[in-house]
Amino acid sequence: MGTDAGQERLNFGRVGATLLFFVLASFAAYWSVIDDFFVSDDLGILIHLSEGRKFDIYSNFVRPLVCASLDLDYRLWGLEPRGYHATGILLHAFNSWAVFAMAWILFKQSDLAKTGRNSLALLSGLLFVVMPGHTEAVTWISGRPDMLGTFFILYSFLAYLLGRERKDAGLYFALSGLLFACALFCKESVIIYPAMIGLFELRRASMQSGTRHLKTLLGQCHWRLIGSFLAIFIAYLGVRVLILGTLVGGYGTNIHLTFDFARIGNNLVTYLTRWLLPFMPSAETYDLVAIGFLTFVAVSVILAKVLGRKRWPVEALFYLLAFYVAAAPVINLGVAKNFPDGERLLYWPSAFVALGFVLVVSYVAQGARLAVVGFVPILAALAFLLVGSNNHWNSAGEFSKRVADRMLEPSSETSSMQYANCLLEIMEDGNELYGERNFAFAWNRTAPPQRIFNCLLAGKEDCVDLDFREVYQVFRQD
Repeated sequence: MGTDAGQERLNFGRVGATLLFFVLASFAAYWSVIDDFFVSDDLGILIHLSEGRKFDIYSNFVRPLVCASLDLDYRLWGLEPRGYHATGILLHAFNSWAVFAMAWILFKQSDLAKTGRNSLALLSGLLFVVMPGHTEAVTWISGRPDMLGTFFILYSFLAYLLGRERKDAGLYFALSGLLFACALFCKESVIIYPAMIGLFELRRASMQSGTRHLKTLLGQCHWRLIGSFLAIFIAYLGVRVLILGTLVGGYGTNIHLTFDFARIGNNLVTYLTRWLLPFMPSAETYDLVAIGFLTFVAVSVILAKVLGRKRWPVEALFYLLAFYVAAAPVINLGVAKNFPDGERLLYWPSAFVALGFVLVVSYVAQGARLAVVGFVPILAALAFLLVGSNNHWNSAGEFSKRVADRMLEPSSETSSMQYANCLLEIMEDGNELYGERNFAFAWNRTAPPQRIFNCLLAGKEDCVDLDFREVYQVFRQD
């Protein structure tokens, strides 16, 4: 990063070098899943792609860019999962670089990162690479909406930050708006983005004026810019109603518009740690580890304050607030504590809390140099936990492949009972191969056999229906 006439500007050589670094780091972190077979909803996606119905993949959503990206993968790779996973990992690398670039810009104004800004920004990006909770979004091919939506929204935010620093701001703001529109057509939860821009406008005004008087800060915000993002959002809603015939869509009003305040309160607490901690053997175990983690962080911050820090790390709390703002559209959904379900919902929000966590470590370590040293064991521990998370997806992929192979063997006259026996054999093998817990996850992620088997257990006769034939016919044709 260099200077020109007193103004910092991006050095393209350094941009290329750091981007290559994050690509290599991301592939190293997720190389173990590169050949994982299709699981769960992936199989339904393949049906639509093989029949040329790519825009029907998400029937109750408006995600044309996600559909187009999956269709491109299908044209390039067919039924070879490696290509789909490579696309996901590459998106993760670009997203991690965006987190690094965001930190590099934002930390310039930080009291906690006056020295060692490059190192702390790099740590932010690396933290995003190895967060164990990212596995569902990166590894699961059906997590593409979260990956692509995050890609567009992070680069939209990056364009906004650059525009706020440059004379040709209009070009950056226009690019930011365009990327925001693209993100909306990938993942609906980014609708909160105008509020995020408003939050960072307040932060900018506070840092420039040195005041916290709300009326003064509001007067310094770029309201035309915020209004332009709101206009894009409103236009998107209009397109959504035209396509779906309804404003909500998705999983329906029973899911999206049901606000259980007890559940929301629980999610507020769970999200506070679930962005970093992986799922645990039980919810009780997770709660104990989470309490221990938060206690350790709190005690470390208090000791740092007592031992010499003049101020509390308020700026780190700002990034925690930004995390909750980003997570607001999914606060009524939830992320499991003892299973990797819903982790992808925190993929985009975790970009902001990563910056806050790095600032907390810098605060506790009394500077960037010791923060880098302290981060080495943290990153090593997270990388180890990431291997464990990836392991579950390896098991799911192996089991799904075994089911696919077996389902292609019997003739079309196979009875429901023979089919059930086939699945029972695979289940027994699965328990031996993967262990009970890994197998439970693998079985849960293998559809439609799981649904058909449950149908058989319920005593129904005709369970081997079109659901089964459609899914595996695509592999038979190949």
